[in-house]
Amino acid sequence: MARAGRGKSGRGSRRPRRGGDGFNPYRSGDGKFKSGPHKKRIAKERSRESRLRSESLKAKRQMTALKRKATLAKAPAEKARLKKQFVALQKKRERLRVKADAATQKRRLATADMKTARERHRAEAKSKRQAKRKSKKQPEQPKKQKTDAGEPKREESKKAPDPHAHTRISGKTDSHSKTDRRLAEAEDAFGRRDFITGRKRLESVADEYGFEKQMRDTNEIVAVHIPAVEGAHAYHDWNGRIRLSEETASSLETHGKYAGAERAGETGINQSRRAYDKHMRIAVHEVLHGYGPTYAHDYWGTGAKIEEITTEVAARKIVSDHYGLSRHTGSYDQPIHNAIAVVMHHRSMTFDDAHVELERISLAFKRERRGVGAPMDVFVKHLGQGALHRIQIDEMLNYEPGANP
Repeated sequence: MARAGRGKSGRGSRRPRRGGDGFNPYRSGDGKFKSGPHKKRIAKERSRESRLRSESLKAKRQMTALKRKATLAKAPAEKARLKKQFVALQKKRERLRVKADAATQKRRLATADMKTARERHRAEAKSKRQAKRKSKKQPEQPKKQKTDAGEPKREESKKAPDPHAHTRISGKTDSHSKTDRRLAEAEDAFGRRDFITGRKRLESVADEYGFEKQMRDTNEIVAVHIPAVEGAHAYHDWNGRIRLSEETASSLETHGKYAGAERAGETGINQSRRAYDKHMRIAVHEVLHGYGPTYAHDYWGTGAKIEEITTEVAARKIVSDHYGLSRHTGSYDQPIHNAIAVVMHHRSMTFDDAHVELERISLAFKRERRGVGAPMDVFVKHLGQGALHRIQIDEMLNYEPGANP
């Protein structure tokens, strides 16, 4: 017997799950995302892919049968005829495989497009609801104060704090001053080889930039011997452990001592300190690997390049803001130039404008939490609409000078 207030099956209708912000995509007024056209396109490509794979397997079976007949045939003319048929089937099977691979790629692109459209629909619906909610609230009228002359006194407009003060290229702000203090504390810690404290201060800097921190097993940071053949200054393991080369660790210690002496009022050591500033960029780079949407299984191919590009560009931005270092030199120069070329062609920008836009994309990438998508999906989302296709973006990011086309 069904319970009161429920359907015949005894199961009540499931209510759609709400997010932490209270947003419900199925609520009246928001409109449900129409996935029908996308699913139709995906089903069409899947059906085409299945048909082509079946035909390819059928051709393979026919080739096997012809090969067996050619082995048993004795007349040369018969063998030549069977060989000709075998070659024709081989070419046909190769064409079918190429078409099937293309259908697979189109199906994957259609799936990615559906996911992007769903996220865009969700964001638009959420913004509409927020705007509607704000419009219902009537703002209070400010009371006019009168001066001694009897005229109404004008209230000075209060400027709202900028939540993205660090996205600006120049100009000191209170947020920058706080970050400068954190960096100074990190320098002091590195100067006494207290790498754990130094890492915590750099993580505070990343938090102030609004980056999304990943959950890791440890916050350990140690100096180890890294063979010169590997050509690396440091590593960030996926359990959270940072390994610095002995050269980088000693350079950070020297930088911290010079910086502390300079803040204490000693003169004539500015050039000596600046020679070691780049090692702070290395330390910031490794710390920033603990932020953003990248999982360990995403770190290969294009996903690894995007993780390194966005991490290095964000690290250069931080040290450029607070140390005055160049934003155009550092590690991963070629992949970063590839990413700038992508932005230039995709958005029709100059090199300098594309570099600034890549900085914005990198900071936004590091503010994303895990689970929002693969690195390529997140990168394309913040890159926005443009002239390049997703496949072209992938090819340009993986360009290597001197490689065979």
